Amino acid sequence: MFATAPVANWVVRRHDVAPDGTSYLITRGYLNGTHRKSHAHPEALVLGEIYELHIELMCTAYAFAAGHRARIVVTNADFPVIWPSPYRMTTVLYTGGDYPSHVMLPVLPRLSYGSVVLPLLGESVSALGLDADDAVRDYRVTRDYLTGQTSASFDLGTDLIECRVSADNPAEASMKLTASAKSRASDGRQIETRAAGALSSSVNSFFLDMNVTLLENDKVVREKRWQEVVRRELL
Repeated sequence: MFATAPVANWVVRRHDVAPDGTSYLITRGYLNGTHRKSHAHPEALVLGEIYELHIELMCTAYAFAAGHRARIVVTNADFPVIWPSPYRMTTVLYTGGDYPSHVMLPVLPRLSYGSVVLPLLGESVSALGLDADDAVRDYRVTRDYLTGQTSASFDLGTDLIECRVSADNPAEASMKLTASAKSRASDGRQIETRAAGALSSSVNSFFLDMNVTLLENDKVVREKRWQEVVRRELL
């Protein structure tokens, strides 16, 4: 692979494609190309130089149903899961010749599963044993074709995440978060925590502004705010 910018992310996703064309995400992996040799000592990418990158996917247990196919998707962004590179760029993925990109998948004999039934993605939340309160209640994506900015919001009930990024200027991405949680102590006191903050960036820095409040029986007992500026350092 090569990129036309000193910092570039690569994202690899593995999907299960059903016979009707429905695609389910199974797992994914990430690598910032500047960390190709070391996470402790990143090195900028050199324009035009071809690199061999090893991207490890997240561990998972999954069984493909008969007639289903595996799909591999390679991209350079997955915002807001990972922060975007500050540069617009072109990247090239080689798939043959002297640079045969490939995927190595472990395959276990069917007998090794024993009596364990592996759920297929796409089943209901209750079938997978997940708490329905963890589900996304509202997910909206809008794009301003005049400015090139894309906005997304995730409503998780007590939590709200709002993200913005521009294809023309990815360096100035931003994310806002509001969250709250309530619990009741053994003596009957109601405890609540509230958090509100924002993370944004420029070409050279990250800007963090976070405020956390602790309440007891609806009265504020503690509050703290963090404001930090952090150098990007090839992120």
